[in-house]
Amino acid sequence: MSKRTKLILSIIGVSAIIIPVVLLIVFTQNTGTQPEIPSGQRTIDVGNIEKAVKNAPKKESVFPTASPSTPSAKPISEGSPSAE
Repeated sequence: MSKRTKLILSIIGVSAIIIPVVLLIVFTQNTGTQPEIPSGQRTIDVGNIEKAVKNAPKKESVFPTASPSTPSAKPISEGSPSAE
């Protein structure tokens, strides 16, 4: 390879690392404002918590049904086949 080709490939490789890093830094900066109330002075509204707990959707338990894989299959009975 010529020196010019190596230089071009080096520039492409370095830019492949630098460009994503710069984009991550730019787009992940915290642009939101910090709360003005110190965390030690914040209060917890118990009423709102209770309302949220009451209104939370309940998950229903779903249990699989025991059914044969084919309509002609017989359920497995306990014991040996000769006991039938």
